[in-house]
Amino acid sequence: MKTLITTLIFMFVLLGSLTSSRATADEIALYAGYTLGANDDDRITALSYSLDAPSSFSWADGVVFTLGEFNGLDKKYGWNDFDDVLYYSVGAYWHFFEGKSTRFTFGFSPTYVDDNYYYAHYVGSRWHFMSSLNYTYFIAGSDVFASVRYQHTSNGGLAPPNPGVDGLGLQIGYRW
Repeated sequence: MKTLITTLIFMFVLLGSLTSSRATADEIALYAGYTLGANDDDRITALSYSLDAPSSFSWADGVVFTLGEFNGLDKKYGWNDFDDVLYYSVGAYWHFFEGKSTRFTFGFSPTYVDDNYYYAHYVGSRWHFMSSLNYTYFIAGSDVFASVRYQHTSNGGLAPPNPGVDGLGLQIGYRW
């Protein structure tokens, strides 16, 4: 666990220095959502930090770092074998559309999940991939925003089984 946290901090510093000494914008956001499909009505929560890349950094619009948690069935049914499961991800995002008060964003992040079980399912691997779509609205011309977020997390076929988890929720944040 300490190695993973140290690695994430190192990657954060390295990616921050690669993008430039002064980023065009930073954001912090809190996400709260529910799973869809087989894991219906289970919670997903996350805290993310995003760093926009300067225009000279051409392959992505920015980098996002996320600490999240899958929580749900274990508490709902009183199962003690499966605690809430943390996940950590570092990836890139791209703006498909960005207007004065709205934007539409796609993100993709390699993700480490703290256990091979979540939502009382064996998920084959601790290494996953998270993809997300966000529709964001900046409130009344301010730096405060709200987003509707869809995310999909799965191990991408790295190891069977690969059930995947889809989530839908709201994200609130601040940009500076």
